[in-house]
Amino acid sequence: LRGATSPSAEGGRGLLVVGNLPWGGSLAGKEEDAAGIVRCLAKEFPLATLCLIVPEVVRQECLDAGSVHILREAPVGKKAALLVLRGQAP
Repeated sequence: LRGATSPSAEGGRGLLVVGNLPWGGSLAGKEEDAAGIVRCLAKEFPLATLCLIVPEVVRQECLDAGSVHILREAPVGKKAALLVLRGQAP
């Protein structure tokens, strides 16, 4: 499309990213991988809406680091959480 801008050119404005990151029994040492995915998405698409199921430790890291803006969160069992978030726009 001529004249159209891509979501990445606008920081992801209007983009919805949905993902189920490793958690629970499939976690086994993948916490840092899951946290890295969240950090990367938030950095590359700071204006996108991210809807992610993440391990509890990643949810806590998101809160502690302040690198994302959590819009909503809900527990998913004992070891995971559903997060709706955005990156911190520059």
